[in-house]
Amino acid sequence: MNSARVVTGYITVWIPPYAARDDLHRLGAADVIQRLVFTDVDMSDCSYTKVGSASVTVELMPNAHITAAKVAALRSEIQKTRADAAVKCARIEDQINKMLAIECAPGFGS
Repeated sequence: MNSARVVTGYITVWIPPYAARDDLHRLGAADVIQRLVFTDVDMSDCSYTKVGSASVTVELMPNAHITAAKVAALRSEIQKTRADAAVKCARIEDQINKMLAIECAPGFGS
């Protein structure tokens, strides 16, 4: 199936431990939504507070768009991994060069 699909369901709504409960009734709708966490995982063990439930409607993108987005995310992960590896390699090379410089220093080992 390569067309868009709409799905609707219910999900539990939580606020994180650092969120002020008073904000839920004081702030505008858009700001409240930004502070909420939507998941059916029981977050109470992480000090989250259950504040309600939500009806969620999602318009899923066509499969081709989802595939393209996943491929883009994986390519981004490759770039980050290469950058992290380059930093680590440079750090190791620096350690090697410092060790070699100490060995070649006058008076070392004499």
